[in-house]
Amino acid sequence: MKNILKEGKIEIRSLFQKGGILSVATLGLFILLFSQIEIIEETSDRLALKKMSLKDKLGLKYAYQFSSLAVLGDTLFLTAEKCQTVYMVHKTSLHLIGTFPLPNTASVEGVSLIRGRYLMMLDEDRISVFLYDLYLRKKIEIGNSRILGTSNSGKLEGIAFDEDSNVCFVLHETGMSIATFRLVKDSALIPDSGYAMIPTCKGWDRATDLLFHNGALYVLKTKARTKYRIDKIPVWSGGVLNMEGTREFANLDNCTKFGSHLSTNLEGMTVVDDNMYVISDNEESSSTTCKSGTELRTLLFSFPMPK
Repeated sequence: MKNILKEGKIEIRSLFQKGGILSVATLGLFILLFSQIEIIEETSDRLALKKMSLKDKLGLKYAYQFSSLAVLGDTLFLTAEKCQTVYMVHKTSLHLIGTFPLPNTASVEGVSLIRGRYLMMLDEDRISVFLYDLYLRKKIEIGNSRILGTSNSGKLEGIAFDEDSNVCFVLHETGMSIATFRLVKDSALIPDSGYAMIPTCKGWDRATDLLFHNGALYVLKTKARTKYRIDKIPVWSGGVLNMEGTREFANLDNCTKFGSHLSTNLEGMTVVDDNMYVISDNEESSSTTCKSGTELRTLLFSFPMPK
């Protein structure tokens, strides 16, 4: 089980060694976890999707409420919103690699990989942004409510980072706006150019995630949990958003045809090689916890990035 995650200087050795992040006693839990995920990949007019089901061997399902994901090398990091835990799986096989806790967090709603070393995370309930150092396994708070504020209405829902410009983008879900901040010395955020309203949002209820990739910011949006799409916003040098250049990137409405047992509350996205991965949050009610039983399964699907 060595060299499970290796990218640059990062290396996680045996998961089963003393003090590791996975124990034999927890294997049953992870069988339960990934039995609730269905990967959809099937040909359609707009998306090329591949369908695969992982069976629930123990007959139990849990509401892990995956709200965001990121990738490093062959490893996907899935953040379970209220479980204070990050799950690591192989990016194509989805075999479980391991897990690590996020102590003193409440509701992680966004994640972005930066410097090949840190996971930049957004804690909605605590109104904070922190880095998780994958080398040292510790949290570094870089932004709190005093910095992030709660103005312009709307819950904090997604986060993305432009490494070339050192600009962090924070999404306000119902306010349909994006706030920008500068990251200073990988230790603090400072406000940058204020808020930008997301265009082409008339009739849309929520924006649920952000992703920065190849000079553009992608925005995941939903409407009454029946219509879904991703918009693409060009980003100029210096991390400046070209809001007038916003265009529809992908229509995801076909995700609703795979069955009512799959949650279509789409909340996270990332790019894996030349494919976009999108994941849903399978929370059934506000009282749901990560150990709550649920019949609603997580949906994870991918499609080739349009050229």
